[in-house]
Amino acid sequence: MIRKIQDIFKKNENRIFIIEDSYGCSTITYGDFYRLIGHSVSLLEQFNVRKGDIVAAVLTNSTEFAALYFACIYKGCVILPINLNIHADEIKHILNSNTIKLLVYSLCTRSVVMNVSSSINCKSIMILMRHEEFNHPEEDDHVSLLDLEPVALHDRNSDNSMFSITFTSGTTSMPKGIIHSIENWFGNAESFNKAMGFGRENRFLHIWPMAYSTGFLNTLVSPFLAEGSVVLRPIFDSNTIIDFWSPVLRHQINTFWLAPSMLSALNRVDKDPKGIDYCKNQKVTFCVGTAPLPVKVRNEFQNKYGVRIFESYGLSELLLISSEIPSKEDNPSVGKLLPCVEIKVKNKKADASNGEGEIFVKTPWQCLGYMNDSLRDEIDYFDTGDMGYLDENENLHISGRTKDIIIRGGLNISPKSIEEVILQHSKVEEVAVFGIQHEFYGEKIIAAVKLLPGYRIEEESSSILELCRKKLNTYSVPTSIIQVNDFPRNSSGKIKKSKLRDEYLKT
Repeated sequence: MIRKIQDIFKKNENRIFIIEDSYGCSTITYGDFYRLIGHSVSLLEQFNVRKGDIVAAVLTNSTEFAALYFACIYKGCVILPINLNIHADEIKHILNSNTIKLLVYSLCTRSVVMNVSSSINCKSIMILMRHEEFNHPEEDDHVSLLDLEPVALHDRNSDNSMFSITFTSGTTSMPKGIIHSIENWFGNAESFNKAMGFGRENRFLHIWPMAYSTGFLNTLVSPFLAEGSVVLRPIFDSNTIIDFWSPVLRHQINTFWLAPSMLSALNRVDKDPKGIDYCKNQKVTFCVGTAPLPVKVRNEFQNKYGVRIFESYGLSELLLISSEIPSKEDNPSVGKLLPCVEIKVKNKKADASNGEGEIFVKTPWQCLGYMNDSLRDEIDYFDTGDMGYLDENENLHISGRTKDIIIRGGLNISPKSIEEVILQHSKVEEVAVFGIQHEFYGEKIIAAVKLLPGYRIEEESSSILELCRKKLNTYSVPTSIIQVNDFPRNSSGKIKKSKLRDEYLKT
């Protein structure tokens, strides 16, 4: 795989790889990026970083951050990217739990590092992005990568050695560091590219945190291996939707990786007809993952923009597992398994009518282990913690998390099935269903709903319950319906049901 990376750089020397469209606009060719990697390796050597050493990165989305990833490939060291969206206590936990040789940050993230400085026991260096100027009277320890003498790049790593430590989103506890190899990241992306038919003509929109697996695997490694290009934008927030289509039209972006929450925001807020016209008149691809995609959100988006959505499924430990692909029928699911991936569905209940059970996955891209645990032998079939089934066409369907399953009156109830019904209500924008302990029934069902602006739960709860009684069996009808203004989420957009449950119990 390392040889393939080198060949891609050589073959595409003068072709565009990154268009950085944030502070002004700059275009970086594959050759420019390769040379920036040489400058980044020079930085690592300046701090005596050696093979196997850990380099932590507290950086915003930038070409420099991307180059540091690749520099670690060539230098043979291990990159530990830190997501800026997580809580300061989680950052302290990460920095305290590892033997880090060097911490790299920037002017943009200086305040984050200063906030956790008591947890830093390693050398650190602030790099300046190309658009930044620094004039701080109390600190002059900073460097611009381009001011360093670039070094010649050599392969000092192996495909299967430690390359990265990425941290889970911490939905229920402090995040865990997951160790992956070069082959894991690049082999998985290559398999996905082949399934999707991605190539040189694909230009990707990058609005994910580059420290998060989707921001590396899906919108950096995938376009690189496709020999395509990436438009690097600021990380997605509420302002992104306001002017979502301008950079798309400006750079003729045709490949999108979005989360369900992003689709939902576009469904609700985007009133700009140029986005609809663009999608209907151009060949565009919308991939969706990182969290369950409600059928209502999917259908509204497809109908509004006249496109087909390709949903995927993956885990931090296993990377991409399955995806809907263009050559197959449009069948709402998380698609076909990628080549070389196998699953087992284990049914604890013999009467599961659709073969639903706990999903175990065997994949060549399984993580090497967890940080601060001894590296373990690969597990034959990895317990995903998800429930689901394969339909008659071998499409994989995910019905929920095993820990979220509600047991009421001895029956297993999927929160997702209830959520899909409640989302059919015209006044409901989003919903999360969870269970609360009940001394007689085992658990009672709570549905937390976010209504469209201007509506109140006192006026809508009876019609929501009536809809549930029509569509669900008696045991699946919620005991209570509560209204929330918004949902607690992790950095990948998934609702933190544990926190939602805790907040409910406090009331």
